[in-house]
Amino acid sequence: MKLPRTLVVGCTGFIGSAIHSVVTKAHPGALGLTRKQVDLARPDLSGLGLEGAGYEWAVIAAAVPGLGYCEENRAETRCCNVDGTLSLARQLTAMGIRPVWFSSDQVFDGANGPYADSAPTCPVNEYGRQKAEVEARFAAATNGSGLVIRLSKVYDLVPGSGTLLDGMLTNLGKGGIERAASDLVFCPTLLDDVTACLARLMHTGGSGLANVAAGPISRLDLAYLAADMAGADPGLVEPMLMTSLKEPFDRPGPVELIPSPMLGGYEFQDVRISLARLAGLSVR
Repeated sequence: MKLPRTLVVGCTGFIGSAIHSVVTKAHPGALGLTRKQVDLARPDLSGLGLEGAGYEWAVIAAAVPGLGYCEENRAETRCCNVDGTLSLARQLTAMGIRPVWFSSDQVFDGANGPYADSAPTCPVNEYGRQKAEVEARFAAATNGSGLVIRLSKVYDLVPGSGTLLDGMLTNLGKGGIERAASDLVFCPTLLDDVTACLARLMHTGGSGLANVAAGPISRLDLAYLAADMAGADPGLVEPMLMTSLKEPFDRPGPVELIPSPMLGGYEFQDVRISLARLAGLSVR
C-alpha cells in the first residue's frame, strides 16, 4: 500500500511518533512538527514552507491530554484542544492539505452502546466535551475533506514502555497489587493497528469519522488475563468500582466502539494475543 505524502503535527508523542515513523519510511524526510514548533494555543503554520511541498495529508496528533487536567484547567485546555485544533485544521485545508485528527471514546456516556461512527455523543467530563465539540465542527473546518479517527485506549508491545499491558505485566510480575475496575469496559487497541488503519483510510481517501478500535473487555478481566500471562497469583488482582477512585470528574460507563465500515473488515489483534506476545508466552 503506497502512502500519500504526510506531515505529522505532534511527532514526538506516543501516537504521533509511531505515525511519523510509518510515513517517513514511505517518504524519507517527511516533516514532523513538535509542540514547540506549533503552539496549540496560537497555531501558525505560515513560514513553514508547507504550501506547494507536496503534502496530501496532515495528522494532528498534538493535544493537551489528561481527564483530570482538562477538568481542572478548562479554559487553558479548551484553547488548545478545541480552538487550536480547529485553527490548525482550517489552515491546513486552506493549503490544500487534508487534516486527520484523533478523537476519543470519552465522547460517550456508556449508557447506549455499542457505538457506531454516527452515534450521537453524550460526554460526561470536560475532556470528552472538548473532543465532542471538535468532532461536531471538524467537517465545517475542513470543508468536508477532513478525517476524524475515534480511539479507545491504545497500547504498544514494547517491554518497559509502561503502556497499558506492559504496566500490568510488570506490576504483577513483581508481586504488586493490581487494582482493576469491573465497571470500566473499553476497547484496548494495539498501536500498530491504529497506524495500519490510518494508512488504509488515507490510501482510500476516507473522510468523515471512523471508529478505530478492537474488541471490548473490562479492566478487571484484562488484569486477570495479565496475571495469568505473568504467572502471578490472581489474588494480586483487586476488584474495584470506578466510584472508589473518588475522582473530581465523571467517567463513562461501558464503552464499546463498533469498528468503522470504512475499514473494510480490518482484523484487529485480540488483546489476549498481545498479552501473550508481550509476556513471551505462546497462546494457549
